[in-house]
Amino acid sequence: MCDEICELAWDGVALATVIERARTVIPAAALLPGVASLVTVIEVEALFPWGSTLVHVDAPFRRRSKPGGGTAGCFAWHRRLFQPWSWRRSGGRR
Repeated sequence: MCDEICELAWDGVALATVIERARTVIPAAALLPGVASLVTVIEVEALFPWGSTLVHVDAPFRRRSKPGGGTAGCFAWHRRLFQPWSWRRSGGRR
């Protein structure tokens, strides 16, 4: 994504267009579970023809909404990752 931002900037593409196209480079489905919700902003200092500019991309990994879809599985994965002590309470059984 960062390389795409720098290449588009060097080509003189408008800042708003660079941001929108950066969001399409990596789909959320291509990431490990939970990564899209953890990375909320990407900032890259890119060199445009008029000078250096900080490109701030909010929500860089957009999810494609599915009918009836949700993020419950993502949150369950997040709890397992950041609460490794929980297995001790159950005597080693999950």
